[in-house]
Amino acid sequence: MVGDLNGILKQTFKSSGIILTTGLIITYLLNTEYCLPFVLGSVISVINFLISGTVTEKVVKSEIGFKSMMIMVSFVMRIILIAVVGLLLLQNQYNVIAYIIGYMSNFISLFMAIKYEERK
Repeated sequence: MVGDLNGILKQTFKSSGIILTTGLIITYLLNTEYCLPFVLGSVISVINFLISGTVTEKVVKSEIGFKSMMIMVSFVMRIILIAVVGLLLLQNQYNVIAYIIGYMSNFISLFMAIKYEERK
C-alpha cells in the first residue's frame, strides 16, 4: 500500500508540473493579472497533497497509538492554510476564482497519476 502511495505521489507531482505549466500559459494568454492566484492555488494544492501523503505514510508505518489524532490535526492545519491564502486573495473575486481553479487543477493530475498507476 505504501509503495503504491509513493508511486502515486511521484506521478502526481510530475503531472502537476505539466498541468501547472499548461494552466499558467493559458492564464497568461487570457489575463496576466490572474497568473499569481492560479500558481498559488496550484502550488498550495500540491503542497497540501504531499503533506497529506506524507502524514498518511508515516501513520501507516508508525506504531503510535494516536494515529487518528495525527490525521485530524494535519487535516485541520491544511484546511487553515488553504483558507488563509484564499482570504488574502478576497480583494478581487476573480483572484479567488483563479486560485480555486489552480487548486482544483491538482485533481486532474491526481486522476492522471491514478490512471498511469493502473496501466502499470
